[in-house]
Amino acid sequence: MVATALASQLTQSPQRQQNLEIVQERLKSFKQFSDNDYIALKLLLHFMSLKDAEAVVKKPLKLLTDLKEPGLSENLYYVCSILYIKHLAAKQSKQTEHYYKIIDEIQLDSVDLGWKLSRQFIQNIHLYFTDDKNRAVDQINKLSIFYNDLNLAYQSRYVAQTCRDLSTPHQEVDVTL
Repeated sequence: MVATALASQLTQSPQRQQNLEIVQERLKSFKQFSDNDYIALKLLLHFMSLKDAEAVVKKPLKLLTDLKEPGLSENLYYVCSILYIKHLAAKQSKQTEHYYKIIDEIQLDSVDLGWKLSRQFIQNIHLYFTDDKNRAVDQINKLSIFYNDLNLAYQSRYVAQTCRDLSTPHQEVDVTL
């Protein structure tokens, strides 16, 4: 189901909305998410409306009691990060703060470079909108260059796209593959 919904979204299939709705309804019926459910949601969140995304994550997020639990799904962090950015773009400050609090509390493996870099990006986006714009933009630009230097062009493009979506200044990096 997820593969079909994702493929239909990416190929602009006439059934794309119907396929997405099928997956959304299925995910809404779950009380708890497995790692695979979070991965599916992470892949499809960019295609969901904010209202639909909230409806999907409502039940699983209510069950979370300890965000510092070592067995917590890494993908929960990424799902909440995407929702944070979606709410930020929609200028919904209450929900933005709610998701920032969640992602700030989640502590994943301290040697996981991917998580550290993602966390740094989210923290600097938050810094841009709450405190020091110049420092935040400088750090975001450095992170984008670092991603590109690591041959992680898709991450560098994600940083650039997120900055465009949030109307955040960003120095475009010549992304090479």
